[in-house]
Amino acid sequence: MFTAPTQKLEAWKFTPLARAIQLLQNTPPCTNLMALEECLPVTNGTQLVFHNGTLVPQLSQATSLPTGLTLTHTTNAEKHSPERDSLDTLPTPTHTLTITQSLQQPLHILHLASGNNSANRLHITLAENTHATVTEHHIAPSGTNTWHHLTTHITLAKNAHLTHSTIQTLPPQSLLTRRTHLHLEPNAQAHTHTLQAGGNLARTELHTTLTEACHFHHTALTLGTAEQTLDTTLTTTHTGENNQTHIRNRNLLTGSAHAIFQGKFYVAQAAQKTNAYMHCHNLLLSDTARTSHKPELEIYADDVKCSHGAATGGLNPLQLFYLQARGLNPQAARALLVQGYADEFIQQFPTHLHQQLNQTLHHWLHGTPEEPKIDFGTLQGEWLNDNPVPFKVIQGTPADE
Repeated sequence: MFTAPTQKLEAWKFTPLARAIQLLQNTPPCTNLMALEECLPVTNGTQLVFHNGTLVPQLSQATSLPTGLTLTHTTNAEKHSPERDSLDTLPTPTHTLTITQSLQQPLHILHLASGNNSANRLHITLAENTHATVTEHHIAPSGTNTWHHLTTHITLAKNAHLTHSTIQTLPPQSLLTRRTHLHLEPNAQAHTHTLQAGGNLARTELHTTLTEACHFHHTALTLGTAEQTLDTTLTTTHTGENNQTHIRNRNLLTGSAHAIFQGKFYVAQAAQKTNAYMHCHNLLLSDTARTSHKPELEIYADDVKCSHGAATGGLNPLQLFYLQARGLNPQAARALLVQGYADEFIQQFPTHLHQQLNQTLHHWLHGTPEEPKIDFGTLQGEWLNDNPVPFKVIQGTPADE
């Protein structure tokens, strides 16, 4: 019998997954193919669609994959990593993607969830001297209440280059737990990006191992509202020399949203000349939004540069005053600053995703015809240089990067 991780575990102290699963009231699964197809974003390149972990051939291009890409399926997953908690014991179907030649077009993997709770496993392997761009989307029909767990194993051989993006825009009552294991052989490079904007509770884990002369860059953007709990947990293990790791996390929160960032660097004694840093910056747009941080450094090498930093604050009052003095109303001024703050990270994603990401940001800021726009909070008037400014200043401003 499966028992979800509880907050008694150190790695889950901020994230009430067990309680969220207990309170979840599943909606019936969606069996209408047209309804599922309507959920899919417009993509370019190769598309593979999974519904509750099962490949949907009618919506996928599994029979016309590009040269150098193969897809296989097994029922029983072979373990490639130690068990971290009960999530690793879930019985899951496994699909394996093997890339033996560089992909000229992006590969889109769409994970649809509905109905009963589900789990699946995905393996992605890049051969030597290959490059690929892969995007994973987590989506569900509107009104869906379900929990989906995905475990992904990604292996990059020598000199392989991967650009990997994850976009999570689930309905408000859904749950998602995602665990990715990324392994880089010598001289491999990985650029990973994550956007979390949906779900009632969502946790994205990324556990990375760098061998020698590897480059790893990770960018994460979280858009939280209402009572969402959005968790980003990272561990990066450096085992050899001359590795470069850059991690940047940015949270934009309103309502009573709670963003969690846990980041750990492990540097083995043999990992000399390691250069690693992680930053987490938070923009709080209401008095009830909150963040939790737990950075860790475990270093056994002498010749390394490792650092971490965090900053939390509200919108810059001088910038707001400047925009209002030039004719913008308070809501428009705040939205413009928030959009600029998020756009810096959106630009780090692959170009072909910018339109979808900007649309997600626009919906978060302004809402859709079906859903009202977000509430920036009941902001009280403050006085700045004897001029009334209709917002409440939150002490501290996110530091410049």
